[in-house]
Amino acid sequence: MTIDRLCCFVTAVKHMNFTRAAAELHMAQTAMSRQIAMLESELDCRLFDRSNRTIQLTPAGKCFFDGISPLLKNYDKIVKETQMVGKRLAGELRIGIGQYEQSFVSELVKEFHQSYPMVEVMVTKYGYQELLEHLSTGEIDIAFALPVSMEYLADQAVDIQTLFSSEVCIAMNTDHPLAGAATFPKERCGQERLLTISEESGPCSLDNLLEKFQKTQVHFADVRRVNSLDAVLLMVKAGIGIAIIPEFLKNELPEGVITVPTNDWHATANQFVAIARKGAKEPQVETFIRGLFTSTTLWEKMEQLKGQ
Repeated sequence: MTIDRLCCFVTAVKHMNFTRAAAELHMAQTAMSRQIAMLESELDCRLFDRSNRTIQLTPAGKCFFDGISPLLKNYDKIVKETQMVGKRLAGELRIGIGQYEQSFVSELVKEFHQSYPMVEVMVTKYGYQELLEHLSTGEIDIAFALPVSMEYLADQAVDIQTLFSSEVCIAMNTDHPLAGAATFPKERCGQERLLTISEESGPCSLDNLLEKFQKTQVHFADVRRVNSLDAVLLMVKAGIGIAIIPEFLKNELPEGVITVPTNDWHATANQFVAIARKGAKEPQVETFIRGLFTSTTLWEKMEQLKGQ
């Protein structure tokens, strides 16, 4: 009974789906199924009920999961602590974020800091154009941004990892006539003031945003540029206008602000990405980037978005 086999079992329970579990562990679905079958053979009992399209734990499977989970967590902790001591992982990790990424990056930083407390993590918020400039000059090690940033890095040596996608929605005051509506009709935009954090230049410029609206034949009565997401939400709450925000933020809005889906008239979903300079050899940077592939925060975020 190997650690790898036990990890396959716990990951399968996490997703209740062999295909998604195999994807997380970067292995074929057939290999995942074989590992589970071999574990069941070793234990001489069935761990999963495969009678339906989705798998379910048997009573024996639940008993085994409840017992083995804390052991594996302790194993992971020992491995990380050993690696930290062996590599003497320390130094500074400089992370840059834009306007929307704070909620999930804070959890990523928390995960990393708990595993590598000797690394000094510094997080700074920038406008998206400024964020890319600081990454280019080496003032930050990793940037979390929107994918529109990628075209501005076409001639630079960077690694870009797509993290997750999020649809957009309309944020409005709870007293708005469409608060609670099933969708926000495109025709209504002509009566609304749009509050946006679009910038003067760069990947998230106001000109780029207006060009996208023109292509989808969306017209607002007025568009006002505001310098921060917090300020946008404050003005939305005050009833001064509406805003277009990523859907994953809808559970983190201030009281008095509600969201309504756009019914796909806005654009395709926003993909959030992590960007690092190619060839960065600092161990703390390599370790953080490698951890994105197995981050509990990102897997939970993706599962949450699938369920919306």
